[in-house]
Amino acid sequence: MILSPYINELLFDHECVIIPQFGAFVSQQEKATLNSSKAIINPPKRSVSFNKLILNNDGLLINHIATKTAKDYNEVKQELLFLVNSWHKQLNQGDKISFEGIGILYKTNNQLTFEPSSIANFDKKAFGLATINAQPVVKPITKPATVVSQTQTVAIAQEASKKPYLKYAAAALIGFGLLAVSANWYTNSQRDKQQQEIAKQQQLALEKKIQTATIFVADETVPEVTIIQTASIEEEDVTQAKYHIIIGAFRNKANALKQISFLSQQGIEAQVIGINKYGLHQVAAKSTNDETEAINTLHKLQRTVSKSAWLYVNAN
Repeated sequence: MILSPYINELLFDHECVIIPQFGAFVSQQEKATLNSSKAIINPPKRSVSFNKLILNNDGLLINHIATKTAKDYNEVKQELLFLVNSWHKQLNQGDKISFEGIGILYKTNNQLTFEPSSIANFDKKAFGLATINAQPVVKPITKPATVVSQTQTVAIAQEASKKPYLKYAAAALIGFGLLAVSANWYTNSQRDKQQQEIAKQQQLALEKKIQTATIFVADETVPEVTIIQTASIEEEDVTQAKYHIIIGAFRNKANALKQISFLSQQGIEAQVIGINKYGLHQVAAKSTNDETEAINTLHKLQRTVSKSAWLYVNAN
């Protein structure tokens, strides 16, 4: 099974595409940038990174493959699991895993590294935009003429004859070399820190987006992003099921109970399963220990009740 085409298709419409038990490709919007050293303007783009901590199956990739190939959901799931196990072995052996049009994964010093493709851009609005040459307009500067007296000319000629500049030139060359090495080390260090900060901000943004889910009207479309959250919840001991379909989260518990009443009128037995770390009471429309049932129910509720519904997996 070749996953790259399916992941490419999904990244144009979804911020996160999860490969179960392997990791997730996460896209992030970037503005147009000016590269002063190369005198070029890069168009806006949606770049992609890889997060090895997002592992749980949200059904998005498997459902997409099953639809495209006309295969059964569980059949695709087993094929994908076999492929993921093969990838883990290849990475541990030092091999590289290539995702065409997305990037390359490999291990360095037992650390997983992702190199995004230089041509990857998943921003539909920027499709077809190319890099633009931006040569600066330089205004000529006229320097005033310098008048040198005959005495100064003689002094300069005598100084030049001694040729002491050679030793200064050598010292300057060594100094510039050390400066270049120091600058290169500093640049690499700053880039590593920046990449770590971007990854941290991506994870926090995804977590916050999940934890602050709200209620939408029933006839809205399915959301672009559906993510499984594995962070713990302060349980109210309502249920010990592993999978919960979260339909909304409320600061005021009275509003959560009103939502439960509203869902009850539609034949949905919802319940408050706990308070997340943002202090929001989370309402679950379905709780089950069956993963397939949970995913099918999730997509049904996204179509009929709330496009922001998401799947919480109880890690306890």
